[in-house]
Amino acid sequence: MDDILRFNDNESPLREVLMSMFASQFVKFTYDELMTFMKAQKRGFRVLFAIFDVAETLKDYFTDLKAQLDERLPSFVGHKTTDLSQVGIFYNSDVPTTWNLPLNENENVSV
Repeated sequence: MDDILRFNDNESPLREVLMSMFASQFVKFTYDELMTFMKAQKRGFRVLFAIFDVAETLKDYFTDLKAQLDERLPSFVGHKTTDLSQVGIFYNSDVPTTWNLPLNENENVSV
């Protein structure tokens, strides 16, 4: 995610990033690191993590991360077009789940 922050600029900001990889290529991050990354993007930015993990070495990690996202952000299954920033996770064969980020810290967001 640090590489994306260095690449992204204000003149031509990224709108969407798909990170598709095997579990062995994935570098874990915390919920707070993910939110810091997302807040550094322009409104409407979307990131989708597609992780393929045959041995399920990251199952507990993604279960915990999804639970943290569920506690703090509204979610929905699949893809929905919106002008809000979004985080999506597709782990193994799971149906992708997406979370909307509020525009500011005090705002509630509905799906």
